[in-house]
Amino acid sequence: MIFEFVMVYQQDPDTDIRQILIDTLTTSLQDNYDEFETDTVEQMIIFQTQRIANQSTNQDGNTTQTIILGFTLDLPEEVNEAQTVVEEFAKALTEKTTPISHIVKFEDSLLQADLARWSAEIFAIEPMFQPCLMGIL
Repeated sequence: MIFEFVMVYQQDPDTDIRQILIDTLTTSLQDNYDEFETDTVEQMIIFQTQRIANQSTNQDGNTTQTIILGFTLDLPEEVNEAQTVVEEFAKALTEKTTPISHIVKFEDSLLQADLARWSAEIFAIEPMFQPCLMGIL
């Protein structure tokens, strides 16, 4: 199951964004009774695009770089509650005050499957309502 994210974070010399993502995903998986080896969890997070934005220095003289990062979350089919895992993962990332300032999920294979199913259901029942609508018009 593929989920695509874009996030904005502040990179400083101590920031290991990959490890933050891995730790957060591991916690979300464990909270939903899914246990995977560390190597497997690492492979679930695939960096796609990274853009460097503004650089700033605070009052203490520490320099940070704003980074826009696009990444894919590729969950295996055996994940028990994939939608819950993804929601908890994204929520946990937004609740971290540093270094992540914004995250957006823009690709969701589970949502696409739901939309396709709902569309099929709507088109299946539409002919049943057509005579009723003809009588109204």
